[in-house]
Amino acid sequence: MTSNTPPQNALGLPPCALLVVDASARIRLCNEAAARMLGAVGAAIVGEPAAQLLPDIPWAELLHRGGARSCEVRVEGSPAAALTAICEAQQWDGQPALMIELRSRIGGETAPPGPDLERFQARAERSDNGVCVTDREGRIVYANTVLALQTGYALTEIIGSTPRLFRSGEHPPAFYAKLWETLEQGREFCAVFINRRKSGELYYEKKRIRPFIGPNNRVTHYVATGRDISQNLLVLEKLEYLANHDSLTGLPNRSLFRDRLHREFIHAGRYGGGFAVCYVDVDQLKPINDLYGHAAGDSLLLGVSRTLSGHLRKEDTVARLGGDEFGLILKDVATVEGVRKVLSGLMRTFKSPQCCEADLIHASMSVSIGVALFPRDGGDEVSLMTRADQAMYRAKASGGGRFRFFSRRLDARKCPAPGVSDEMAESSGPSRRRLGLAKDSLNPDLLYYLNLIDSSV
Repeated sequence: MTSNTPPQNALGLPPCALLVVDASARIRLCNEAAARMLGAVGAAIVGEPAAQLLPDIPWAELLHRGGARSCEVRVEGSPAAALTAICEAQQWDGQPALMIELRSRIGGETAPPGPDLERFQARAERSDNGVCVTDREGRIVYANTVLALQTGYALTEIIGSTPRLFRSGEHPPAFYAKLWETLEQGREFCAVFINRRKSGELYYEKKRIRPFIGPNNRVTHYVATGRDISQNLLVLEKLEYLANHDSLTGLPNRSLFRDRLHREFIHAGRYGGGFAVCYVDVDQLKPINDLYGHAAGDSLLLGVSRTLSGHLRKEDTVARLGGDEFGLILKDVATVEGVRKVLSGLMRTFKSPQCCEADLIHASMSVSIGVALFPRDGGDEVSLMTRADQAMYRAKASGGGRFRFFSRRLDARKCPAPGVSDEMAESSGPSRRRLGLAKDSLNPDLLYYLNLIDSSV
């Protein structure tokens, strides 16, 4: 004796029962499972008005508005009697159509394998989260409408497939190994998944997956609930960016500069090698602000930032430390000659008039740069930054528009005032006389600074 009952899947539901209804609300396709649930012969109802079999579905409204909707219907003379129809807008021969999935219901509720999962599915249809249930082999046997809208796949494409349908390839194998290790221990797995929609777009989903324990204390299914948090992460990324970047130039700020310097110390300590830290000071900013206003000064700073970024390599760091000061980290450059080659080319670029961004400024920009090398000039972050800063003031005191390396010999002396050259700062009385700089020929202010230098020797 042959039974008319269709075979059951892992959730006790009949096989996927599908109808396609065209733009004129006539049935264009009806598979065998759907025909059985409707108590009809599939070939006989193709071409018939869908409203004759399923009068409870608002066909005109669904075909006009599109989207997806779950409807409860009753069919006179149907073996299933109570049905849920999952209606989703599709295209059929280039025209609007509806894909209908029919699900059996018992006493008005979708028929699951037990009361606990039954209550869960009832809640899932009202949930704002995407929900799916898989069997032990990972085949999806239930999904709610939110999941379809979230992923862009039709429910008919989701049911019967596996969660691999949504994989982006962004997670390493260890991620999924941890997932299954957790689930096999009977524990819940929580993580942010990077998934891929049907369109190919990536999205972030905060997901919880837990085993569903059935009779005899055995896992029968896995239940996953997820919420699309892509917009939340975009906001967080924007806030993090603003916290770590300069608002005018878009360069890393002092905080991010220190973080990258710390990482460079760790890398150098682990793998050896060295690097250079440079302090850059814009020579003309104050007079530009005074003469032309702060808008012109901001334009000049933008020009400096673009020149620095355009000249250095992508792996190097260019940061605005505040005001008219910038910081550079030159990776894998640990010799005086290596840094000299980089900075000499940079100085030539600054001498070109086109590097100036402010329309009202007709002169080329110039900068003063101080350099400290790791490991030669310091074994920690603070000392290296301090010595690069000292070297920068030496360059500025030498007239600007140049770079200077930190020197331990000069570190023992006070930094001279602007306008006093390194040669003057390094000279004692006799050597100054050889340069023709007798004390009685100097103005009182300059003489004051020279006396300070002499007293510091």
